[in-house]
Amino acid sequence: MDFAGMNYLAVVVAAAASFIFGSVYYMTLAKAWLAAQGRTKEEFEAASGKSPLPFIIAAVAQLVMAFMLAGVIGHLGVGQVTPINGI
Repeated sequence: MDFAGMNYLAVVVAAAASFIFGSVYYMTLAKAWLAAQGRTKEEFEAASGKSPLPFIIAAVAQLVMAFMLAGVIGHLGVGQVTPINGI
C-alpha cells in the first residue's frame, strides 16, 4: 500500500482517528457549551437542523490534513519517516 513512500492506509486510519477523537472531544463539551449559551439541545437542533454536511466536510478536511502531513513527512528523506518525526 506504499506509493512513493506514502502509506495510504495509514493516511485513512489517521484521518479516521482524528475524526473520532474530535467527535468524542466535542461531545464531552457539548453540555457545557449549550449551558454557556443558555440553550437546550432541542432548541439548537431546531435552529440548525440535522444536516450531515458539517460532518462530511470535517471528515474530508481530516483526510486532506492527514494526506498533506504524510506528504510533508515523506519529504524528510530516507530513514526519517518515524513516529517521532510525525509527532
